[in-house]
Amino acid sequence: MAYSLSGKGFYSPVEKNLIIGDRVYVTFYVAGKEFSNILAIPVWLNVREDDPEFEPGAVFIFVTPPWRLLFWRLLVRTKQQFQNLIHQILHPIESSHSI
Repeated sequence: MAYSLSGKGFYSPVEKNLIIGDRVYVTFYVAGKEFSNILAIPVWLNVREDDPEFEPGAVFIFVTPPWRLLFWRLLVRTKQQFQNLIHQILHPIESSHSI
């Protein structure tokens, strides 16, 4: 799972034993497609040693931007937003708020 995916990098939950600066290979699954062996470097680690319930995470930068992944994700998001717009046009929900 990754959050804030961009051409520069992403944020993701990680294991506590990750070391900042180590190069790691990551895999993304987006809308039925797998994008594997993407080289990334963790540059910031969010860990709370005193809280066993806390899920650690890290900010990663890409060594080389994964353009195929980024374009695929953009295409999937654009398609979903277009489908949502068409659905709202064809099935408008009347507001219960007065103007």
